[in-house]
Amino acid sequence: MERKTVTIVYELDKEIKSPFDKINDGFEEFKKTDKIWRIETQQLTDDWKRNSGASNLVNRKSFQILQELPPFFDSNIIPYGFKIDNKQYYFFPDRILIYQGKKVGIALYSELQINTLITKFIEDQGVPKDTEVVGHNWKYMNKSGGPDKRFNNNYQIPVVLYSEIDLHTKSGLNLKFQASNKKAGENFLSSFEDIRKIKVSKK
Repeated sequence: MERKTVTIVYELDKEIKSPFDKINDGFEEFKKTDKIWRIETQQLTDDWKRNSGASNLVNRKSFQILQELPPFFDSNIIPYGFKIDNKQYYFFPDRILIYQGKKVGIALYSELQINTLITKFIEDQGVPKDTEVVGHNWKYMNKSGGPDKRFNNNYQIPVVLYSEIDLHTKSGLNLKFQASNKKAGENFLSSFEDIRKIKVSKK
């Protein structure tokens, strides 16, 4: 069966326009961050000596911030969003549309929980240009934090400050990001403050 295009024309009153503009400004600033990753898994490890002192092993992947309409969708609003693996997230004025293949889900801003923190990270893949370096750890460490002399190929790895951002809803949206600019998370969170106070229906 041929899929039909859905058309939605938004006429934004002041109550919604100002908060939505704030989200768009937040995405504009977020795009300027040198490196952004989606955190896929975090796993505790007790082998900190061989992992530069790290107590958590992080599996992460870079992703794309987009500004485009979803498939088979026409509107006078072209939203910002994320493209992560086989999912696309579109941030419209009244809701977040989540596409996965032919399936479409909805999340409301009033349900959205956003948490952010600044965390130390042992960066062995190159330091982004907007990142603050706060120290160095040896790749292979001894108990005192010095180099483990059993390893000839030992070297120091930068310890940096990153921002972590957690977006989730009870309905299933669950995203965790890492940003190279330590202020990116707080700034992105604040852009959603006003729109989360507005109640709308999923219908």
